[in-house]
Amino acid sequence: MTERSESLIDNRFVSVRRTLGRPGLVRVVRTTLPLETLEQVDEVWGAVSRTLIPLDRARHVLLMDMRDAPGRNDDAFE
Repeated sequence: MTERSESLIDNRFVSVRRTLGRPGLVRVVRTTLPLETLEQVDEVWGAVSRTLIPLDRARHVLLMDMRDAPGRNDDAFE
């Protein structure tokens, strides 16, 4: 059986999809595109946060897939 899902966010940095079953699976998938500025970090993760906040936590499971996200911890970024 195929699960129905809906796209909550889909942009160049991240996608957020929710399956419509019970419990619902919310999948946050980070793309391979690097975040270059702190403004981009705020924009992307702020949007994800605003999307997740209204979801009923008792009815959803969250999966964060960060495997493709490039790491960055150089001094200029930190």
